[in-house]
Amino acid sequence: MRILIVEDDQDLARALSYRLKKEQMEITLCAEGAEGLSVLGRHPFDLVILDRMLPGMDGTQILERMRALGNTTPVLLLTAMDGVRDRVVGLDAGADDYLVKPFAMDELLARIRALARRQTSWNPYQMVKAGDLTLDVEKLSLHCAHRSVTLSKRECGLMEYLMRNVDQTLTRGLILDRVWSDAFVEEGSLEAYIHFLRRRLKEIHSGCVILTQRGVGYRLCAPE
Repeated sequence: MRILIVEDDQDLARALSYRLKKEQMEITLCAEGAEGLSVLGRHPFDLVILDRMLPGMDGTQILERMRALGNTTPVLLLTAMDGVRDRVVGLDAGADDYLVKPFAMDELLARIRALARRQTSWNPYQMVKAGDLTLDVEKLSLHCAHRSVTLSKRECGLMEYLMRNVDQTLTRGLILDRVWSDAFVEEGSLEAYIHFLRRRLKEIHSGCVILTQRGVGYRLCAPE
């Protein structure tokens, strides 16, 4: 999961980066609003953690500019301002969630997982591409060159999440939250579906492989 943190408090930014990297997330740090907007314009992210009070362009201005440009990346707004009106202004500007400082790291992680489950910024009919693979989510079909294979709905959801985060290690918890959501998950289900997808990749002769990081999760690696 790729996360952009826009936070001018260097101690907090470093603490957030350290903890989230331990959760196998890829972190980019920016200390100013204009810098954050510039980075957003050049690179895709799965989530933005945005401080409300920043030097120069503040958090609400960044949000408004992002949404005006059509950027639908989920945004978690951090702020020391805990009034109802302050929360309303942040949410109306385009924030997806709001967390008041000081906060517990476990709550931040829970909110990140909740945002990862939401479908609002995902287009379920979009073609997803990674390496030599193309996934047609609507038709549940995975393609490599002139070969293709039909996936089950669960296989497709898992493949989509891996492809959207290609070359990123995804923890078991994130995968289960994103792909299985609130459904009951039997022991060994994730491992079984990873096995199914590896078999599908071999069937269509793809150069992509799904690697296991023992004790952590899985990563889809695409050939150069």
